[in-house]
Amino acid sequence: MFWETISDLDRLAGGRDLADLQQAAHSAIGAASYVGDVGAQTLGEHLEKLEALAAANDREKCEAQLAKVAAEFSRVEEFINAQGIAI
Repeated sequence: MFWETISDLDRLAGGRDLADLQQAAHSAIGAASYVGDVGAQTLGEHLEKLEALAAANDREKCEAQLAKVAAEFSRVEEFINAQGIAI
């Protein structure tokens, strides 16, 4: 599920190998595209950047990008809840 995938990102960023983070970011991109109709396009863009940074094994930039993902995720979640949209 989308929300679970997003919550996994932060946990995976602290792991030894960023390959799991890369895979989770990739999965979340697909989920973000599904909810893209409710304004999650920017979230998808942030996730794509996170996936690329994880593939490059750049932990420091991954952590900074995760902050952007989290902020945009909160915005999308608030919108979805305010609109009463079922995801």
